[in-house]
Amino acid sequence: MFAPWQATKDELYTARRDALDHGVANDVIDRMCAQWNAAQIVKEARSAIEGGDGLALMNAVNECLSNGLVAPDWLAKEFRQRYNAVAERHVKSWDDEKALGRPLQKGRHLESAREKMRLSLPVYGLVRELQAQGEPIDESLFERIGEQLDISPATAKEYYYSVRKELESFFEVYRQRSGRAMT
Repeated sequence: MFAPWQATKDELYTARRDALDHGVANDVIDRMCAQWNAAQIVKEARSAIEGGDGLALMNAVNECLSNGLVAPDWLAKEFRQRYNAVAERHVKSWDDEKALGRPLQKGRHLESAREKMRLSLPVYGLVRELQAQGEPIDESLFERIGEQLDISPATAKEYYYSVRKELESFFEVYRQRSGRAMT
Protein backbone atom coordinates (compact mmCIF):
# COMPACT_ATOMS: atom_id res chain seq x y z
CA MET A 1 0.00 0.00 0.00
CA PHE A 2 1.26 3.48 -0.91
CA ALA A 3 2.28 5.62 2.10
CA PRO A 4 2.45 9.30 1.08
CA TRP A 5 4.26 10.43 4.25
CA GLN A 6 7.14 7.99 3.78
CA ALA A 7 7.33 7.57 0.00
CA THR A 8 10.12 9.05 -2.06
CA LYS A 9 9.46 10.62 -5.43
CA ASP A 10 10.77 7.46 -7.13
CA GLU A 11 8.38 5.33 -5.04
CA LEU A 12 5.53 7.62 -6.07
CA TYR A 13 6.43 7.14 -9.74
CA THR A 14 6.67 3.38 -9.28
CA ALA A 15 3.31 3.23 -7.47
CA ARG A 16 1.73 5.37 -10.19
CA ARG A 17 3.14 3.17 -12.95
CA ASP A 18 1.98 0.00 -11.15
CA ALA A 19 -1.50 1.48 -10.65
CA LEU A 20 -1.72 2.37 -14.35
CA ASP A 21 -0.54 -1.13 -15.32
CA HIS A 22 -3.27 -2.65 -13.12
CA GLY A 23 -6.05 -0.48 -14.53
CA VAL A 24 -6.60 1.62 -11.42
CA ALA A 25 -8.94 4.54 -12.13
CA ASN A 26 -7.31 7.87 -12.96
CA ASP A 27 -9.05 9.68 -10.11
CA VAL A 28 -7.55 7.21 -7.62
CA ILE A 29 -4.08 7.76 -9.11
CA ASP A 30 -4.59 11.54 -9.08
CA ARG A 31 -5.57 11.36 -5.40
CA MET A 32 -2.47 9.34 -4.59
CA CYS A 33 -0.28 11.95 -6.31
CA ALA A 34 -2.14 14.80 -4.60
CA GLN A 35 -1.66 13.13 -1.21
CA TRP A 36 2.07 12.73 -1.82
CA ASN A 37 2.37 16.38 -2.89
CA ALA A 38 0.40 17.51 0.17
CA ALA A 39 2.64 15.44 2.43
CA GLN A 40 5.71 17.12 0.92
CA ILE A 41 4.20 20.57 1.51
CA VAL A 42 3.41 19.70 5.13
CA LYS A 43 6.86 18.23 5.77
CA GLU A 44 8.48 21.30 4.19
CA ALA A 45 6.49 23.58 6.55
CA ARG A 46 7.42 21.73 9.72
CA SER A 47 10.22 24.04 10.87
CA ALA A 48 8.07 27.14 10.27
CA ILE A 49 5.17 25.56 12.17
CA GLU A 50 7.33 24.50 15.08
CA GLY A 51 8.80 28.01 15.03
CA GLY A 52 5.34 29.43 15.72
CA ASP A 53 4.04 30.28 12.24
CA GLY A 54 0.27 29.99 12.64
CA LEU A 55 -0.51 30.52 8.96
CA ALA A 56 1.86 27.69 8.04
CA LEU A 57 0.04 25.51 10.61
CA MET A 58 -3.36 26.30 9.12
CA ASN A 59 -2.03 25.68 5.59
CA ALA A 60 -0.67 22.30 6.68
CA VAL A 61 -3.96 21.31 8.33
CA ASN A 62 -5.77 22.44 5.17
CA GLU A 63 -3.48 20.28 3.00
CA CYS A 64 -4.25 17.25 5.17
CA LEU A 65 -8.01 17.82 5.24
CA SER A 66 -8.27 18.72 1.54
CA ASN A 67 -6.37 15.61 0.48
CA GLY A 68 -7.75 13.01 2.88
CA LEU A 69 -4.54 12.66 4.87
CA VAL A 70 -4.27 11.84 8.54
CA ALA A 71 -2.05 14.50 10.07
CA PRO A 72 1.31 13.32 11.38
CA ASP A 73 1.62 13.26 15.18
CA TRP A 74 3.83 16.36 15.34
CA LEU A 75 1.26 18.41 13.36
CA ALA A 76 -1.67 17.16 15.43
CA LYS A 77 0.26 18.05 18.61
CA GLU A 78 1.00 21.58 17.34
CA PHE A 79 -2.63 22.09 16.39
CA ARG A 80 -3.93 20.76 19.73
CA GLN A 81 -1.57 23.00 21.72
CA ARG A 82 -2.67 26.10 19.86
CA TYR A 83 -6.35 25.14 19.86
CA ASN A 84 -6.23 24.39 23.58
CA ALA A 85 -4.54 27.72 24.30
CA VAL A 86 -7.75 29.40 23.11
CA ALA A 87 -10.31 26.76 24.17
CA GLU A 88 -8.93 26.64 27.72
CA ARG A 89 -8.71 30.44 27.87
CA HIS A 90 -4.93 30.62 28.28
CA VAL A 91 -5.00 33.38 25.65
CA LYS A 92 -7.64 35.95 24.75
CA SER A 93 -7.81 35.37 21.01
CA TRP A 94 -6.64 33.32 18.07
CA ASP A 95 -4.16 36.00 17.02
CA ASP A 96 -2.12 35.56 20.21
CA GLU A 97 1.31 34.13 19.36
CA LYS A 98 0.56 31.07 21.52
CA ALA A 99 -2.43 30.32 19.31
CA LEU A 100 -2.18 31.14 15.60
CA GLY A 101 -0.61 34.56 15.67
CA ARG A 102 -1.54 37.60 13.64
CA PRO A 103 -2.64 36.77 10.09
CA LEU A 104 -0.77 39.86 8.89
CA GLN A 105 2.51 41.20 10.21
CA LYS A 106 2.30 44.40 12.21
CA GLY A 107 2.12 47.37 9.92
CA ARG A 108 0.61 45.41 7.01
CA HIS A 109 -2.82 46.45 5.84
CA LEU A 110 -5.50 43.96 4.88
CA GLU A 111 -6.45 45.72 1.65
CA SER A 112 -2.87 45.89 0.39
CA ALA A 113 -2.36 42.21 1.30
CA ARG A 114 -5.52 41.31 -0.64
CA GLU A 115 -4.42 43.40 -3.61
CA LYS A 116 -1.03 41.70 -3.67
CA MET A 117 -2.66 38.29 -3.50
CA ARG A 118 -5.08 39.20 -6.31
CA LEU A 119 -2.62 40.92 -8.67
CA SER A 120 0.79 39.30 -8.19
CA LEU A 121 0.23 36.40 -10.59
CA PRO A 122 -1.43 38.56 -13.27
CA VAL A 123 1.51 41.00 -13.11
CA TYR A 124 3.97 38.12 -13.39
CA GLY A 125 2.03 36.64 -16.30
CA LEU A 126 1.91 39.94 -18.18
CA VAL A 127 5.64 40.51 -17.72
CA ARG A 128 6.44 37.01 -19.00
CA GLU A 129 4.04 37.41 -21.93
CA LEU A 130 5.59 40.72 -22.99
CA GLN A 131 9.09 39.37 -22.42
CA ALA A 132 8.27 36.45 -24.74
CA GLN A 133 7.33 39.03 -27.37
CA GLY A 134 10.84 40.47 -27.11
CA GLU A 135 10.24 43.33 -24.70
CA PRO A 136 12.90 43.97 -22.05
CA ILE A 137 12.03 43.90 -18.39
CA ASP A 138 12.57 47.55 -17.56
CA GLU A 139 10.88 50.52 -15.92
CA SER A 140 8.73 51.31 -18.98
CA LEU A 141 7.35 47.76 -18.93
CA PHE A 142 6.31 48.13 -15.28
CA GLU A 143 4.80 51.53 -16.08
CA ARG A 144 2.60 50.02 -18.80
CA ILE A 145 1.56 47.06 -16.65
CA GLY A 146 0.89 49.34 -13.70
CA GLU A 147 -1.29 51.56 -15.86
CA GLN A 148 -3.17 48.54 -17.23
CA LEU A 149 -3.86 47.16 -13.72
CA ASP A 150 -4.29 50.52 -12.02
CA ILE A 151 -1.28 50.14 -9.72
CA SER A 152 1.98 52.07 -9.52
CA PRO A 153 4.99 50.94 -11.56
CA ALA A 154 6.85 50.31 -8.28
CA THR A 155 4.03 48.05 -7.06
CA ALA A 156 3.98 46.16 -10.38
CA LYS A 157 7.74 45.66 -10.09
CA GLU A 158 7.44 44.51 -6.45
CA TYR A 159 4.70 42.00 -7.34
CA TYR A 160 6.66 40.61 -10.30
CA TYR A 161 9.84 40.08 -8.33
CA SER A 162 8.05 38.57 -5.33
CA VAL A 163 6.42 35.92 -7.56
CA ARG A 164 9.71 35.33 -9.35
CA LYS A 165 11.48 34.82 -6.01
CA GLU A 166 8.79 32.36 -4.86
CA LEU A 167 9.06 30.40 -8.10
CA GLU A 168 12.85 30.30 -7.88
CA SER A 169 12.58 28.97 -4.32
CA PHE A 170 10.04 26.36 -5.45
CA PHE A 171 12.26 25.22 -8.32
CA GLU A 172 15.31 25.10 -6.05
CA VAL A 173 13.45 22.77 -3.66
CA TYR A 174 12.37 20.68 -6.66
CA ARG A 175 15.97 20.50 -7.93
CA GLN A 176 17.23 19.42 -4.52
CA ARG A 177 14.56 16.71 -4.17
CA SER A 178 14.74 15.36 -7.68
CA GLY A 179 18.37 15.93 -8.54
CA ARG A 180 17.25 17.50 -11.83
CA ALA A 181 17.95 20.84 -13.42
CA MET A 182 15.03 23.09 -14.28
CA THR A 183 14.97 25.23 -17.40
